[in-house]
Amino acid sequence: MQRGLQSSGKLIALELTQARMYWIKVVQTECFAAELDALQRNVDLPRDSKISRFNPFLDNGLIRPGGRLQFADLSGDTRHPLLLDGKHHFVSLLIWHTHVRIHHLGVRIILSELREEFWILRARQAIKKVLHKCLPCKMAKNPGGHQIEAPLPADWVKPQKPFAVTGIDFVGPLYIKVGSNIRKSYIALFTCATTHAVHLELCTDMTTDKFLLAFQ
Repeated sequence: MQRGLQSSGKLIALELTQARMYWIKVVQTECFAAELDALQRNVDLPRDSKISRFNPFLDNGLIRPGGRLQFADLSGDTRHPLLLDGKHHFVSLLIWHTHVRIHHLGVRIILSELREEFWILRARQAIKKVLHKCLPCKMAKNPGGHQIEAPLPADWVKPQKPFAVTGIDFVGPLYIKVGSNIRKSYIALFTCATTHAVHLELCTDMTTDKFLLAFQ
């Protein structure tokens, strides 16, 4: 069964990769039609081409920039990332997916993550446009409310004897060893409201009698 799940997972990953490559080809065909045609015919790019300065070339039918990192110790996708246009809807989805995958980090981190595989035209503007619509990011950046707090209780601010006003709580259960037996026990926690001093008493149970003994 485990082998079947692994094979199914690999098949799904392969299908997702193929689907993504298909849409990348669609984006390049729609956004760089003239450049793609020129590269396929091995002629100069149009003068008004927006990607001519990248010295692009074709790699398995996909447009990649030439760049100057041919001898860098980097992966092929990092040296020659895939060219995409930031205005295309698929690129917005790609940015959104990356933004969520890296837990809603900012523009710089998203750009660095994407550039390991893609070179997006006007990338910063495209990323800012996507992040501007992100509701969790908007909620996180909203300023918190500033309410006027109520006055502190009189027991907290007026001088008086320690433990004149006391808060009480129980902690536990804890387990203690009595001979060869393990028994439950509890800690009675007394907190002074004025000095915030803490006093601890060990109780063998939480009955009224044991509490009164600890209180006394």
